[in-house]
Amino acid sequence: MRAGIRSAHWNDAKGNPEGGTTFGNGFAIGWQHVAGLAGDNYIPTSTTTILRHERRPNGAFVEDVIEAAADRIRYYQSGRFTSAYNAKALEYLKLVHGSRLHNRPP
Repeated sequence: MRAGIRSAHWNDAKGNPEGGTTFGNGFAIGWQHVAGLAGDNYIPTSTTTILRHERRPNGAFVEDVIEAAADRIRYYQSGRFTSAYNAKALEYLKLVHGSRLHNRPP
């Protein structure tokens, strides 16, 4: 049963993503603060960000949240909630996983 989400997203003065939050029933996401953390000195990779000066990720990445959703659906598929609908959703999430979203340039 869907209840919807609430979110807020922020940019720095240059228009770069500066994190945000997304909430729904049973989850809360604090998004990565790329611009505020590293300014122009960041190199995105598939599911992590390697930051100059050994800085660390400080929030969720879209790719990881998509993988978490796929993981939950795989769990359903392994039990009594298996369905063609879930199988199709996994196909789409697998396409996203291998897409440019997952391998986007800096």
